[in-house]
Amino acid sequence: MAKVIISCAITGGIHTPSMSPYLPITPEQIKNNWKAVTDFSKSTHPTNINESMARLVHAAVEAGLVRTDADPEDVLQAMSGFCMFNEHAGWQEQAHRLVNLLVDGLRFGVANSTNP
Repeated sequence: MAKVIISCAITGGIHTPSMSPYLPITPEQIKNNWKAVTDFSKSTHPTNINESMARLVHAAVEAGLVRTDADPEDVLQAMSGFCMFNEHAGWQEQAHRLVNLLVDGLRFGVANSTNP
């Protein structure tokens, strides 16, 4: 079996505790989080985030929930920008607006959508 290097930010990226109550802070929380992210005993496919996003987007397209031209790579790129938020006045409202913008764009023109 080939060796694999897994890198992750178990304490989060640039986030702070006030942005999420789930951010591990104490050594015990970090230890428990590390155990959770390295437990591959129940792992199956998908094998990476691109594959995960492709499955999600294709399922949403098939269910008629998003536009037929929704591209998983485009959605993943758009969502990666949300990771760049930092704590500043109004960041939560901005995050909500951007998520709504992305979701509304994905639903645009879909028959059972609330969008035109």
